[in-house]
Amino acid sequence: MALAPWLKKHLKDSDLKLIEDAVTEGEKNNSAQIIPMVVRSSTGTGHVPLILTLLLLCLVLLVDRRLEFFVPPDKTMYLWLAELLVISIVAPLLSKFNFVKRLFTARHDQAHQVHVRAEIEFYERGLNQTSHSTGILLFVSLLERRAVVLADKSIAAKLPDIAWREVVACLVKGVKRDHLAGGFVDAIQMCHNLVMPHFPASSSDKNEITNQLVIAE
Repeated sequence: MALAPWLKKHLKDSDLKLIEDAVTEGEKNNSAQIIPMVVRSSTGTGHVPLILTLLLLCLVLLVDRRLEFFVPPDKTMYLWLAELLVISIVAPLLSKFNFVKRLFTARHDQAHQVHVRAEIEFYERGLNQTSHSTGILLFVSLLERRAVVLADKSIAAKLPDIAWREVVACLVKGVKRDHLAGGFVDAIQMCHNLVMPHFPASSSDKNEITNQLVIAE
């Protein structure tokens, strides 16, 4: 599977096998069904170009107040047209950068939308349909540099949300350091350590879900 251009900064082709092998090891001797997943973004950012345009317009107005004494009145219109042209080019260009998108999107909105996307993926990937209700989703959203860990009801009954904080922190660290594979591998090992005491393997266990990294826009 060829990596998408937006993912190549964070992963190498060889990392896919590394993560898949980590899942295989992470599911050994226990009943967990683990899916690692990375998406390009979860948050809508269509508002960012508009906000940037308005901010640049305000900046231009402030600058023009100082320039009006140096620009002849008959040239003012041409100056405005030139400034509007620059703004129309600069605002969309700046809006393409992830750090700009994060800057102009409220943190609580980012957190909420990443969590909602993770919940949708949890059900769409069938993690709520495993035979022992032991599905675990390790979800990473790159734009927001956030992660969510969701566990099905059997595991959630034994391990509360607070138990996954270090797993989430490990995934986020991997994103911020551009070492996503390492973050996933370490997080999967943590999941194994958490689940193993409560859900040892049984004779009825089988691999119900792919061990490969799931990639989506």
